[in-house]
Amino acid sequence: MSRAYVDFHFAPNWELIDPAREFLQKFFTITLANDEFAGLVGLAAHELMENAIKYSPNDEARVRVEIDSGQSVLIAVENDSLPEHVESLLAEVNALQSAADPAAYYQQKMLESYERTDGKSCLGLSRIRVEAGMQLKCEIIGARVRMTATRELPVEAPIVTNTDKPATASP
Repeated sequence: MSRAYVDFHFAPNWELIDPAREFLQKFFTITLANDEFAGLVGLAAHELMENAIKYSPNDEARVRVEIDSGQSVLIAVENDSLPEHVESLLAEVNALQSAADPAAYYQQKMLESYERTDGKSCLGLSRIRVEAGMQLKCEIIGARVRMTATRELPVEAPIVTNTDKPATASP
């Protein structure tokens, strides 16, 4: 059973990415009592939502971020995608997951990004893997792509429950 979660649908829109990240980061700053880890959750959610916008042919994506009772965080973004995008996404996830040294792979991706002429960096998944320290998984369900990023919570990120609320002064 989840202890804390956020689950929402949104029309993929660039203007919604930053406010969604800010909301998620604030939610998890409060829930986890750890600003640094909440920032990593925000980073990973931001990158996954950006991918949903870039590669979704329609107007709906679903975002779910949860902290489960097993003391891990899961970020899932689901959206429709075109077959050519699915193929390249699967190839990138497989390459990243099979890299002997994810940090070296990320550095190589940064060099490639510098040389790209199409305006894309293609660094998002590597950022999630290396900077946020999360494991990635890609599932294809018909025309839908479900990208998940998971990581165990650090010891310094205790979950704040209802019983942890500060007492309020009575009038």
